[in-house]
Amino acid sequence: MAKFPLDSNPQTFEKFTAEGVAKRHRGSTFVAHVVPDSPTYEVEKRIQDDVRSRGLAEHFGLLPPSSYHMTVFPGLKDRAIQGESGKWPGWLSGVMDLPTAVSMMRQRLAEADIAPVPDLRMRPTHVYDLGVSLTVGLEPVDDQMANELHLFRSTLRDVLEISDPGFDTYLFHSSLGYRLSAPELTSDLNAELAELYTEWVREIEVFDLERPAFNIFNDMLAFPEVLPL
Repeated sequence: MAKFPLDSNPQTFEKFTAEGVAKRHRGSTFVAHVVPDSPTYEVEKRIQDDVRSRGLAEHFGLLPPSSYHMTVFPGLKDRAIQGESGKWPGWLSGVMDLPTAVSMMRQRLAEADIAPVPDLRMRPTHVYDLGVSLTVGLEPVDDQMANELHLFRSTLRDVLEISDPGFDTYLFHSSLGYRLSAPELTSDLNAELAELYTEWVREIEVFDLERPAFNIFNDMLAFPEVLPL
């Protein structure tokens, strides 16, 4: 039984228990990892450390520093996850298991010989209100980067024939923790800490991101690379 009232977002508890233990949640995705030991890495770790020092860690499913990343484009999740099977494209209609689908997706991506996206230049905009999640909002630094990233993402979508209704409204971000408890439990700190952490992340002019890749995951704690892009 949970020790406190839980957040109302059911998707969180597909990924974590109420105690913040990661559940099995398999899928594929396209991410750009944060460069280890970079200024970006250090400020994200500083935020998590501050949350812990204030005794707030139990309110979040915190992600390990090795997993810090920005999602470039969502892939496909295991058909067993509610609502996911209908997102699989027709060319994978006869495939039921995720490992086979990932292998076929990798082959299709490799054969497409997709032009690499230029170095990602993303800047932090703010840290979300902690009543929502522990997340850094990101945006392209200029119109050129926005256009280049849009073209790259469009190519991934078209090559894999993945329907993504939220494609044009997707908000780039880097997740540090999923909210577990009801937000009102920390209502006196949610906005205050978001403002403080926003000051910290805005010291970073351009987020330190590695090149994007095609990745897989068994949970939210690691996103190993399948194919560099």
